[in-house]
Amino acid sequence: MPTPKLLVIDDESDQCASLESYFGKRGFAVLTVNNGKAGLSLIKDEKPDVVILDLKLAPPLDSGKTVLQELRRVDQETKVIVVTGYSFADEIELKELQALGISDFLNKPIALERLEAIILSLLKGKIPKRPALKHSSSKPKQIPKELEQREHILLDNY
Repeated sequence: MPTPKLLVIDDESDQCASLESYFGKRGFAVLTVNNGKAGLSLIKDEKPDVVILDLKLAPPLDSGKTVLQELRRVDQETKVIVVTGYSFADEIELKELQALGISDFLNKPIALERLEAIILSLLKGKIPKRPALKHSSSKPKQIPKELEQREHILLDNY
């Protein structure tokens, strides 16, 4: 199975670096861009499994919503998680994003473990299974008497 591919579209370089480091260490291929136009180009060329899209971006295409609208004109399948450092003033914008088919929505600062759980859920069935641990058929080793005695001394002095 191929390595799961994430695309981060965020104009905050620290956010991109943090996500790239976190998910890279977990076996994901992570691409990052700092604007929507470059993001749309990478989506077309790289076909990521999941896009993490900041709602407020720097120009060009300074709105995550605009990027999402452009993406949905050509691709209905790509999973998109919208993130933002801004709270929603009203429910209308969130409903519009949901109508555009976002997979989930998170506020910044992003809880990386939560984001990872969402991504793993979206990729269910696409993640390569890790090999099972091999069990040793040999008998467990005996603890030397001197270590056993030290353990008792330590516990007695506790």
